Amino acid sequence: MYKLAPIIYIVCMKKIILTLALAALGAHAADCLRNIFDIHESGNSERIANGMIIDSIFLQYRDPQHSVEFDNTKYYWTGDKFDSAVTYRKKHGSDDWEITVQKKDEIYGHREVTRDGNLTKILTTGGNPNVEELIYQEKDSINHVTKYVDPETGEVTEIYVALSVLRNDTIHKSENNGDDMYIIVRDSANENKCYVKRNIGSGFNDIDAIYEFEMKGDTLVDAETRPGGYQSTFTIFFVPINGSSSAIIRKNRPNYERSKSRKFDLLGRPAKGKYTVQFLK
Repeated sequence: MYKLAPIIYIVCMKKIILTLALAALGAHAADCLRNIFDIHESGNSERIANGMIIDSIFLQYRDPQHSVEFDNTKYYWTGDKFDSAVTYRKKHGSDDWEITVQKKDEIYGHREVTRDGNLTKILTTGGNPNVEELIYQEKDSINHVTKYVDPETGEVTEIYVALSVLRNDTIHKSENNGDDMYIIVRDSANENKCYVKRNIGSGFNDIDAIYEFEMKGDTLVDAETRPGGYQSTFTIFFVPINGSSSAIIRKNRPNYERSKSRKFDLLGRPAKGKYTVQFLK
């Protein structure tokens, strides 16, 4: 759904937006359309509202043609301030987990966030290129401009514009300066489920992704399924700030000890549900 250049930034930007986005949930906890608009379309990875943050993410590629099977991340916070993350990654056909610990600066690089009314500016430096984002958000519309800047010359090398508008129970979305067009609509029988449909030249007939939202106690489960490609499932767990994990301070990569591993869910509880994998606690 998100198509930015260069290729390296596609992966990084999607993970940054979808792993550290903070949800404006409130009364819309069961409404997939409003949740998609507030969580995914805003692209503002530093925003926090109504006391919800991300506890963990579960990513699975079911197609063995993709070398990785699981790519799961647990986030650690001090109050509402993100501190660090631990990523557990396993390839198809392997019993070994690669475990990586990262601090905030190691994930983001240097980021500066400034706000002026409805306008948010996010400047990420230290990379090649640097990235400047301008996000103007009103209640039912979001204009997101992404600029790629040469760190040596200051020259803007690429600009991408995305626009999302929530109107008449449909999110109308354009990306890549209008080259890619989407609509997002609810399932007619389930307001917790939405379909992202892409215009491939003959109308919005191609389902690009399916989103489902579920409240489990005080946790919001946000699941994205892509029917094509690598058949991926991307599940985000949102929790109240006071229920989030405390910070970790390790910088080294921990050793994987098979004797200490057991099944547990990404919220750190003994495994009972469908969102479980086998990796180091």
